[in-house]
Amino acid sequence: MMPKEELLSRLSALHTSGEPLNLTEAKRSHPALVRAAFAQTPFLGWKRALQEAGIDYSQIVVRLTDHVICEICGKDMLNLPNHLRFKHEWTLRDYKEAYPDAEIWPDTLIAAKNRFDDPALLPHWEPLWTHEYALDRMRAWSDAGYPMSYADMTRQDLALTMYLSKHRDDLGSYDEVLAKVGLDAKTIRLHIDSEYTNPDEVVAGIRDRQQQGLRLNGSAVRKDGRRGRPLIQAARKWFGSWDEALRAASIDPADVRLGPPVVYTHADSVIEAIRNLRQQGLSLSHGNVVRDLKTGQTLTKAARKWFGGWDGALRAAGIDPDEVRLNPPVVYTHAGSVIEAIRNLRQQGLSLNYGSVFHDLKTGRTLIKKARKWFGSWDGALRAAGIDPADVRLRKARRSPGEATDALGAAAKTP
Repeated sequence: MMPKEELLSRLSALHTSGEPLNLTEAKRSHPALVRAAFAQTPFLGWKRALQEAGIDYSQIVVRLTDHVICEICGKDMLNLPNHLRFKHEWTLRDYKEAYPDAEIWPDTLIAAKNRFDDPALLPHWEPLWTHEYALDRMRAWSDAGYPMSYADMTRQDLALTMYLSKHRDDLGSYDEVLAKVGLDAKTIRLHIDSEYTNPDEVVAGIRDRQQQGLRLNGSAVRKDGRRGRPLIQAARKWFGSWDEALRAASIDPADVRLGPPVVYTHADSVIEAIRNLRQQGLSLSHGNVVRDLKTGQTLTKAARKWFGGWDGALRAAGIDPDEVRLNPPVVYTHAGSVIEAIRNLRQQGLSLNYGSVFHDLKTGRTLIKKARKWFGSWDGALRAAGIDPADVRLRKARRSPGEATDALGAAAKTP
């Protein structure tokens, strides 16, 4: 593990050189430092590490990405999920399985959607949620002297407890999160987590909403903030789902839904729908079906259920998927394709230094990632292509994020 003194020294050097140090950017450019900050014993974390390095968090440089790179074709995208559906006919689940480390949304869009309900007692200092920020925030509440039981935290910072619940598979239970930030769960868990301490209280909460004339569909209850979200969470805890909790309260879930669901109840209904679309002369590409038809998402989901995927459903309907498919993806599938791409760039007279490729080329990030995969680093890929990295590198003051990481041990200079 990196010694604490070395960690603080490197953070100070990065701050002096004007490097962005918000968590999301630090995880991209300096992942080893982030890991070191959260591996310290006793718990340190990112915010406290910066503070101990003499850095005021409000004065750090913040960088948020405004696009993401499609790992399939290398294009810069604002809305990657739509691009995957309409251009490549990929589901988001398939994409995540193929590229588990790929980013889905740009930082700026996530920040705009966050809509932090800023707790007056502890305002947010990061624009985006990350696992690391959640841990930092937990420790910050404790350092400020506030009670740390789950019930107290839900009242103090509902967004935080919701994030912890959503990412329980990664972060562990609430007790485990407390332990991660150096707190004794047995000491501070003073009472049961929720005001709904048993199934009867959940049923009473649902009936109380009904008597008040409030809507009972799940979406409306969740949007009811501090009143509705704990009830939804407790319903899932005690009954497994919101629908089952409604039934326990003698309420038919179908009576409170916004509209009747559209379903394809068997395989033949999916085939019939596809053939009807074909007879109407409508496009049957996955992207167009999802985008242009009101029931398109439901139809494609049913196709996955009954036939394993949209292509399987098309074949069952007697249609060749290749006839309706959009352009196939372009990827760097092997080491030779990376070398060929680098040499093509050289022949075009384009700059091959890390920063220029990363920031200026649409497929630059994808190319660099594949270079790391096949050759260990961008420099390694350049050498494999017969190019001396020193011949393409800019002056040291204009280091790219990747090059800055390699040079952390040296004294940083202001660009």
